[in-house]
Parts: sequence; C-alpha cells; structure tokens
Amino acid sequence: MKIELLTAFFHLAVVVHTSVTLLTMYTTLRSESCRQRLLWKLFGAECVMFLVTSLLFFFNIKPPSLLSLLSGLVYISTASFVICVEIPGYLILSRRDEDTVGRLRQIRQALIETRYSFDHVQKLKTQTEDSSSVLLELRLSDLLNEFINSCEHLNNVDRDFWGLVLSETTNAIKDVSNSSKHPIPRIVDFLSLAGLSFLIAQILKLLE
Repeated sequence: MKIELLTAFFHLAVVVHTSVTLLTMYTTLRSESCRQRLLWKLFGAECVMFLVTSLLFFFNIKPPSLLSLLSGLVYISTASFVICVEIPGYLILSRRDEDTVGRLRQIRQALIETRYSFDHVQKLKTQTEDSSSVLLELRLSDLLNEFINSCEHLNNVDRDFWGLVLSETTNAIKDVSNSSKHPIPRIVDFLSLAGLSFLIAQILKLLE
C-alpha cells in the first residue's frame, strides 16, 4: 500500500481517537458524580501517551503495511488505556470507596449508639456534617439531617424513623462496596471479550 494512503489512515485514526478521548474527558469533567470527576485528567494523559507513542510507531513501522499499522494502533490504544486510565483509575476509585465506606460505617455506628442513648445525637450530627459532601452525593444528607432535627425537636429518638435511616445507611454501604472500581466497566468487558476471542483464534490457528 502506498505511503500516502497509510499516512491518511494514520491521521484519521489519530483524529478519531483524540476526538473520542477529549469527548470522554469533557463528559467526565462535567459529570454530576464527584467520583467520576476525579478521573478526567487520566483521559488527558491517555490521549497524550497515545499521540506520542503512535507517532513514534508510525515513523518506525517496518514493513509499512495497513495490517501492521492497524495492529500497532490497537496495541498502543489498549496499552495507553490500561496504563493511564485503568490502573490509576482503579486505585483512585478503590481508595475513594474505602474512605466513603469508612465514613458510612462510622455514621451507622453513631446511629446504633443513638438508638440506646439520646446523648449520642450530637456525635451523629458532627459526623454527618464532616461527611456532608459524601452524603449529598449518596442522597443521604436530607434523610440524616431530618432525622437529627426530629431527634432534637422531640428530645428523643423516633424508633421507626431510626430504623429507616439505619436501613438506608446500610444499603448505601453495600452499594458503595459492590460498585465497580473500573473507570469504564463496559470497555473492560469489551477488551476482555476481545482478548478471549483473540486467544481462541490463536488456538484454532495452531490446530490447523
């Protein structure tokens, strides 16, 4: 294949990859979830790594063929995603979720203590204020504040209300603990499927 066609294909691949990555970065940055907004810089790093690596590969490709170029770009894009997004993103999300679960468990413990003694309402209030941003994202802030206000107004603990708040807090702990730590779970599933397909193809080739 002529070098002009290879160059045109390479430019097209770079433009498509860069456009998709920048769009993903913008969408992540504008996300309503604070958890997802932590990842936007990773996509910028992935874009830079892909551009630099693909340029080096393109100018050193031997032999210059469409198959070689396509294979190289697939490997480069996969490696860039894993190194710049998947691994650091997994660590960031895992660390954040661990912190969130720790805060929720402290709040649940304070709730349990409040059940047996009204004096612990102030402790619950303090922990709720310290974790306000986390509770707001999990949509627990209003519920907990209403419960605390109710306790202070009645100078006692409404046991039915208490049971509801405890149940919602426990469910939130389970949801956060079980949430995916992968930045883009669907891409990971796709890559795993693609990798499995490649492995099967290689095995069948050996059996021919």
